[in-house]
Amino acid sequence: MPEWLWMVCLFLSLTIGYIVGFTCGTWKSECELNKCPSENAYIREAEILSDANKGIEMRKADLDYQMRLEILKAEQEKEKAKWTQKD
Repeated sequence: MPEWLWMVCLFLSLTIGYIVGFTCGTWKSECELNKCPSENAYIREAEILSDANKGIEMRKADLDYQMRLEILKAEQEKEKAKWTQKD
């Protein structure tokens, strides 16, 4: 058999193998992506989101408390300075 015929057969077999592998891989990944999640997945997602929101709200409340405390301290210092200037 001529040498060029072996090269053509090798090229065709590798091309067919690549196409089959690519098609099967794509089909498998699409099947995994289209799976319907279970009810537990929705419950777990809700738990994760509520925990995240809880943490965010606690941080916001802490920052708000610190800001109000700083404002109160600044007002007290102004009052103190005001009283010391009068004396």
